[in-house]
Amino acid sequence: MPVRIKPNVRMPDLSLNSNIPPAGYSITWSVVSGNGFIYDNSNPVAEVTVPAGNTATIRLSLSNGTTTISDDVALTNTTSCTPLCTSPLNSNGDFELRGTATADNLSFQSTPATLIYQTTNPVGWSERYGTSLPNTSSFTGAYYINKTGANGNPKSGSRMVFMAGEGFCLSSLKTFADLTCGRTYRVSAWVAAFTNSATQTTSTFAMEFISGGNTVPDLHIGNSFMAPASTSWNNLNWQRYSFDVTIPSSGYEYADFLFTTLHNVNGIVIDDMCIEEISSASRANAGPDQFNCSNAFTLAANTPPSGFAGVWSVVSGSASISNTASPTSTATISSGNNARLRWTVNGTGEQEDTPPLILLIPVDLNPVVHPMTMAGQQSTTVQMIGIQVVCRALIQVPTQLIFLITVVQIILIILPLRKHPTFTEI
Repeated sequence: MPVRIKPNVRMPDLSLNSNIPPAGYSITWSVVSGNGFIYDNSNPVAEVTVPAGNTATIRLSLSNGTTTISDDVALTNTTSCTPLCTSPLNSNGDFELRGTATADNLSFQSTPATLIYQTTNPVGWSERYGTSLPNTSSFTGAYYINKTGANGNPKSGSRMVFMAGEGFCLSSLKTFADLTCGRTYRVSAWVAAFTNSATQTTSTFAMEFISGGNTVPDLHIGNSFMAPASTSWNNLNWQRYSFDVTIPSSGYEYADFLFTTLHNVNGIVIDDMCIEEISSASRANAGPDQFNCSNAFTLAANTPPSGFAGVWSVVSGSASISNTASPTSTATISSGNNARLRWTVNGTGEQEDTPPLILLIPVDLNPVVHPMTMAGQQSTTVQMIGIQVVCRALIQVPTQLIFLITVVQIILIILPLRKHPTFTEI
């Protein structure tokens, strides 16, 4: 059952894949412990949110009404939530410039609020409601929140935006920032779920990038997310979401970025939004974490373009690198069972990635086998960033219901073992 992060999306949203169950069996996913949220608990491919700094144990159960088999995986999100925006192209991402949103004629959760609508907007922002009409009684639409007293919990400063209502959109590019064809941009924002009721729940929302021109097809990149529930209005569960987008090389004349709410009651709060250009030349990607039963690992960093050079270094542990300048060099653990490496790309500016945690996993030669279970399991939880290779030995359980778990980037490896193992690299 491989576990992967969605490509090009940096957020605590994961995909868990099970193999197809035998005829007559149904699938159920559940959160056994920790802080995790499952989008559809009966889908073989389950979308799971684990907030930054949290761990959740997720269980896959199969049942035919008489017999039930289950398997668990622990997901640890060690993402750093330090703001990464250094050169924003959008204006007023932190909402501190009020613009024309100064009425404060509404009270949302005992905090002054102004409906964002038509000509009433914070600097750099505007509504994109289309034919949808906001309702100031049920608070559908987007509302500029001005914390003046004890109530409210902005990510930074004293202002933020609350949104709710199915299909309401808020644009962060009212000023049409200078975006260039052929360039890559990173869009990020801090978002917290908030339900305008006594009980807090998770909330679904979308982050969308659109671009177009008179002679080219529209470009639309959208990501749907589920934000974990907050504790209260004064204790919002802020999570950082981001993704990268590349505008095609020519013909595109405008761009916009939208937040879209998807539920009439379960809303979101937004703060510290950023759009910045990424220089592909200065990007460093050390590749996935690797796990192996050998002490030699083939690295898989990105190849720097002409004019730039990369170099490997050992951050912790004891390891040798056959060619420190090669992105696909061989790293060998010389003592111990793990090491962490860093890949640094130098040129105009320097960027480094510190993933590779490489781990040598011992084999247990005396497993305990129990029918209808995953027997002889061992588990190791490691950090999210880095390289990963999985080596496992498989137990021959007397049933066809064997479900294997591997994790990409947010990693827990379940290792079923037997006395005469068969090794499989994944």
